[in-house]
Amino acid sequence: MAHVMKFTKASCGHMFAHFDRRAEHISNENLDRTRTHLNYNLATHQTMDQGEFVRKRCAEVRCQNRKDVNVMVSWVVTAPKDLPANEQRAFFEASYDFLKNRYGLENVVSAYVHMDEVTPHMHFAFVPVVEDKKRGGYKLSAKEAVTREDLRTFHKDLSDHMERVFGRDIGI
Repeated sequence: MAHVMKFTKASCGHMFAHFDRRAEHISNENLDRTRTHLNYNLATHQTMDQGEFVRKRCAEVRCQNRKDVNVMVSWVVTAPKDLPANEQRAFFEASYDFLKNRYGLENVVSAYVHMDEVTPHMHFAFVPVVEDKKRGGYKLSAKEAVTREDLRTFHKDLSDHMERVFGRDIGI
């Protein structure tokens, strides 16, 4: 199961704190702080601070200077309920590979896996950069990066990818 959210510059900071658990007080009743040490980030190539990376990537492409521009998109991918615990890391790694190939490694902000909540899940955050077909080069556009067609096919595409990786349907 997966769902997507889009974020403006103003809302990114709160999400970064949630992703990497920097915030001292997170109002989430499903959070078990004794398990927070089990969380991990699959985007190990990313050495920059999340906010710094988003600012840098936005500066590299055409970006409208408006408060309502979505500068980050996050897919939340949840591990299937029936997936054995010993296959969860492989599931999240395969999900990460699928997403980084779909949206571009150069746009990946982070891919935090949260094992400290009731249901293990991954927050895959990326800067929605697309080719600018009118002017050439690249631009920021969450609307074009995550289209209706993308939303319509996402679960099937992810399920097909998982079936190739695991050799069976794992129930996405």
